[in-house]
Amino acid sequence: MLVPETGGDEMAENKKNIPIEERSYRRIYLLFAGLLAATTLWATVDETFVRRPWKVIQAEFNVREAEQVNQLIVDAQAALDSEDAGLSADQTMGGLQSRADELRTALETSEFTSLKDQLIEAEDNHYDEDRQLTFAKALYDEVYYEWKEQAYHGEDFAAGKAEWEELEVKMAELRPVIAALAATRDGISEQIASAEGALKTVQDQLDTRLKPLNDLERRLDNINGRSLQIKQFVLHDYDLNVWSQPSMRVDRCETCHMGINRAGFEDWPQPYTTHPKLASIFGNHDPEEFACTPCHDGQGPSLTVDEAHYGQPHHWDYPMLAKENIDLACQKCHFNKVNLGVQLTADQIEDMEIDPAHVPYRPNKLLRGQQMIRSMQCYACHDIEGMQDLPKNGPQLNSLASKVTPDWTYDWLKNPQRFRPSTRMPNFKLADSEAVAITAFLFRLAKSSDYEPAFKNVPRGNTSRGGKLMAEVGCYGCHATEDLYAEGDKALALIAEPTAASRWTHGPDLSRIGSKTTANWIYNWVKNPDHYWDGSRMPSLRLTNQEAADITAFLVGHTDDGAGKATMPGGVDLSSDALADMGESMVRTFGCYGCHEMRGFEDAGKVSVALSEFGTKKPAELAFGDKLPTMEHSWHAWTVGKLMDSRQFTTEAVAQRMPDFAFSEAEADTMALVLKSWDGRFVLENFAEPDSRWIDARHKGRLIVEQFNCMGCHILEGRGGDIRAVIGNAGMSPPNLNTEGKKVQSDWLYGFLSDPTTIRPWLKVRMPSFALSEDHKTAVVDYFQALEEYETSYDYVDVAAYDDASLKAGHKLFTTYQCLSCHVLDNKAVDPELAANMAPNLNLAFTRLRPEWVVDWLTDPQVIDPGTRMPSYFYSEGEAMYEDADAQMDALRDYLMTLGAPKP
Repeated sequence: MLVPETGGDEMAENKKNIPIEERSYRRIYLLFAGLLAATTLWATVDETFVRRPWKVIQAEFNVREAEQVNQLIVDAQAALDSEDAGLSADQTMGGLQSRADELRTALETSEFTSLKDQLIEAEDNHYDEDRQLTFAKALYDEVYYEWKEQAYHGEDFAAGKAEWEELEVKMAELRPVIAALAATRDGISEQIASAEGALKTVQDQLDTRLKPLNDLERRLDNINGRSLQIKQFVLHDYDLNVWSQPSMRVDRCETCHMGINRAGFEDWPQPYTTHPKLASIFGNHDPEEFACTPCHDGQGPSLTVDEAHYGQPHHWDYPMLAKENIDLACQKCHFNKVNLGVQLTADQIEDMEIDPAHVPYRPNKLLRGQQMIRSMQCYACHDIEGMQDLPKNGPQLNSLASKVTPDWTYDWLKNPQRFRPSTRMPNFKLADSEAVAITAFLFRLAKSSDYEPAFKNVPRGNTSRGGKLMAEVGCYGCHATEDLYAEGDKALALIAEPTAASRWTHGPDLSRIGSKTTANWIYNWVKNPDHYWDGSRMPSLRLTNQEAADITAFLVGHTDDGAGKATMPGGVDLSSDALADMGESMVRTFGCYGCHEMRGFEDAGKVSVALSEFGTKKPAELAFGDKLPTMEHSWHAWTVGKLMDSRQFTTEAVAQRMPDFAFSEAEADTMALVLKSWDGRFVLENFAEPDSRWIDARHKGRLIVEQFNCMGCHILEGRGGDIRAVIGNAGMSPPNLNTEGKKVQSDWLYGFLSDPTTIRPWLKVRMPSFALSEDHKTAVVDYFQALEEYETSYDYVDVAAYDDASLKAGHKLFTTYQCLSCHVLDNKAVDPELAANMAPNLNLAFTRLRPEWVVDWLTDPQVIDPGTRMPSYFYSEGEAMYEDADAQMDALRDYLMTLGAPKP
């Protein structure tokens, strides 16, 4: 029988009619099973290898550390063997172990076991008899009480008394028995203790010698048992999120950097190595509290190298900082501080024998950049948070006509570096017409000046004496004049590179001043700078007329050879008001009043953008101009380029007016670090540098110290004193001001800043008279006290309360130690040959010194003033030289404090 053919449509229809539970899905199941197996395999590989590279790193670290510890174990065992070689046989490890085994075996014998049993039996016997005595004593006390009670009431207690007497006899009989049992027990106990003590003594010797080895073996066990795990720190209330709400920070850096917080891995490669300067940095920044990303940036929660360091995707705003830029992170907690950390030279580190890990860390690049920004007065044109109240350090321009000529002014405006290469005045790259117009305006401004020189005539001066005076009285604490030094002079090294010793360029280079101004102006200026410029940083050295004339004669002879000098175009009418008006407009355009005091511009604002959050700018927000195709499109490249050549991004459509500061690439890079640190990020109170009046006083004082260049002459906070290189003798140089806040009385220091008095009259260098405001002087006094964290509200020395016996003993010591062989009690001159060895006038002790500081000084002068010639009579290397050394110092202090005191 033939079956008719069935069409495709009919077959499909038949399949649809098959019940769902009878249909076959094997092909679909096979497909999805394959997909499931593949994704499972991929997930396993991704979890184990791709997304968890930290496991490999941790495992490798554990292997490395185990190998290191195994080697340490070998070394420790070798050290024990080496030590054994120099010991007698019974004191070697083997001898001690044999003796310990011998003693331990003795403690396991039947005789020693029997002795322990005897001790137990003796203790039980003693306990039983002692308990009988205790019970008898309790009953005895009860009967005695009842007997006395009956007797008090007049009742008969004969039977009770008999019982009491019987108990008394019983106790008397028990006491010798108990004593004998105690003696037996103690005797047995001493035998046991003697045997066990001998073993303990030997075992203690073994344990002491084996401790390093045992510690290493325990460490090795811990390493071998260490599990692979994520190490996470959570910093609560660290900073603010985009909604200005406190947020936390998650940091997992130590998951890979396992050795970062542990010594011993300094020579290991990343990521296994120990953190540099481990002790000094983590001493103030506990990683358990601060973690890593607050200082290093990066994406803390990430667990792969790429994502953790650079973010994921690669548009993370704060990738990990390069080593050379790490300092910028300090700004988040220590915003625009003048000084952070302790600066030590290599010689100081060597002399103090400081371990490299303990050398204090100091963000020198950040601090140098901040100093450059203050020195170059960037805040004059740009609004910078924290620098709004800093002073204008450029000279006042209201009386310019009395100081310089129009021709000199024009040349200066065209290119300040031609006349003075070290000047901080930038080059505005003015066109001839612009320079002429500004010159015209400045000389019109000078017509309304009321300045008149105090001295019309300059006495005849001696050039040779003037040059000598410049070096002696202290001029070179601020002014660098390279041609005044002899070849090979140590001072040359300090001024050869201005950025290496910025304090030497605090005042202008005087090498060509004779071509800038007149002898009359120089004479009046050095006599009284404040007369020409009220508010000048230049102090008065209280020069006599002849001294001022000699210095004037010396300086006026230092002239410019005129090479490359710009000449003002001919036919210019500087008296033209139209020209001067144009110059005034240019002054407003370029913001000259930001650095210079100028009448009529007191309320003028900043001429350029605010920089307080410049570090947040993206490359797309910066105008690269025509440099876009050829320059790296990055924030750093643009900023460094702008600082090195401020006009290079000028185009036909975008004008540039930032002047050229002639920064080197290194200087620009340093300043860029500071600019990048101004990114608007600030940590919350839990992590910021704690606010205190000490910190605030130190910051304010350091700004004043920098403004008036105190470190040009004095050593402060371990730095400065550059003028010593000129004077050549520490004994004839300005003093080291270490511990000044605890040394001198506040009222005296305030008065000294107002009117310096003579302390060492034989010195040729002089403490200048600065035109300090009341606030300045108060801030300096507070600064010195803040350095010592010395709390005092009022200084009063009551010499009347001193004990007569102490004063007599002090006077005797004063005579015995011949204090007046170096110190003086008056302001009389001394033999010049002895001057360098002379010490301050002690007649000022009562009004000047604090008694507690005198004791500190007598204890160890070298701690306060390293290199001082003052000997230590009472202590040597921290040890008292006499039993009554402290009493002697107190007596000498009491006597010294009476010197200069009012007579009763």
